[in-house]
Amino acid sequence: MGMGYKDQNGNPIREGMMLLFSDGTYEKVYATVNSYGEDDLGINASNEDYLRAHGLGEMDREYYPLSNFSAKDILIVFEPTIAQEKPPKHNRPRKKLWGRER
Repeated sequence: MGMGYKDQNGNPIREGMMLLFSDGTYEKVYATVNSYGEDDLGINASNEDYLRAHGLGEMDREYYPLSNFSAKDILIVFEPTIAQEKPPKHNRPRKKLWGRER
């Protein structure tokens, strides 16, 4: 299936894989059909909120074909590791309330 797409390391891309793009976004790979009716691979191009708000489902989803992207901009990842940064703590003195620290 697909056009033999590969990531920047030369690894073959298959349906269901998760890709990391050079802009830092993660995208799942879907089995699609190109404009010639041939099997292809692509990523989600639909707005999820719009689909839900209008009662639309998988059949209404649109895709960007992987042929739109350069292999040097794609890396296969197994688990998206999104940094969960904690906000910095403020080094302010504690407020005093009625003579006691709060």
